[in-house]
Amino acid sequence: TLEDFTVNGKSGVGALAGYAFRCELNNISVIDSSITGDNRVGGIAGFAVSNYSKVLNVTTENVNVTGRNDVGGLVGYTTAGSISKCFVKDTTVKAYNFGVGGITAALFSQAQLDSCYVKSSNISFTVDASSDNHTLGGLVGSNTATITNCYMYNSTVSGKTNYGALIGSNEESGTITNCFISNNYSRLIDNNANTTPLTYCFYNVNDLATFNSKTWSAGAWSNFNTTSFPPQLTELPEP
Repeated sequence: TLEDFTVNGKSGVGALAGYAFRCELNNISVIDSSITGDNRVGGIAGFAVSNYSKVLNVTTENVNVTGRNDVGGLVGYTTAGSISKCFVKDTTVKAYNFGVGGITAALFSQAQLDSCYVKSSNISFTVDASSDNHTLGGLVGSNTATITNCYMYNSTVSGKTNYGALIGSNEESGTITNCFISNNYSRLIDNNANTTPLTYCFYNVNDLATFNSKTWSAGAWSNFNTTSFPPQLTELPEP
C-alpha cells in the first residue's frame, strides 16, 4: 500500500512507475495521495507499453490525479498490455488540455481492459483554447481496444466537448461488452466511429426519451432501472 504521499513530475508520472514496460503491477493500493504532472499522468503509472505489461488488482482511493494531457485514474496512456480487476474510488481525475479517463485516458488496440470500475469519483477537464482534441470518458477517454465487464457507478463526468459517461471517443476497432453505468447520462459515448461497438451493456436512466434519441444498434443496451447490479452481469465485482 502506498499512502499519504505526493508525486510531482513532467512526463510519464505515476505513484509507482512513470513507464511500465514488460512488467506486472500487481496487488497495489494507492490511498490518500496526490499525483501531478504534465503529460501522461496516472494514479499508478504514467505510461503502459508492451504486450507483456499487466496492471492487476490495483486500486486508487481518495487520490487526486492531475495533469495537462493524457490523465488517467490508474494509467495515463495505455498502448499495450492489460488492465484487469482494478478500481478507482473516491478519486478526482482532471486534465487541463486533452485526454482524460477514469481508468485511462487512451486505450489502444493492443491493450485490453477487463473487470474494472470507477465509483464515487469525479472525472473532468478544463479546455485549453489551444487544443481541439478533448476526449474524456468515465472509463476511457479514447478507445481502439476491447473493454469488457466494466462499469461506472455513482460518479460524475464533466467537460465542454467530446465527453461520454463511458467513453469519450470510440474508434472503429473499439468494442465494449458487458458494461454498465448507474448514472443518468444521455452522452454515453460522445464520438463513436464503430457503429456496433456495444453488446450486452446496461444503463440506468430516468429519462428514456433523451436516451432513446441516440442511435444504437439493436439489442446493444438494456434498461435495468434500479440502483442494484443488472442480474445478467454476475461476474462484475461489487462496488
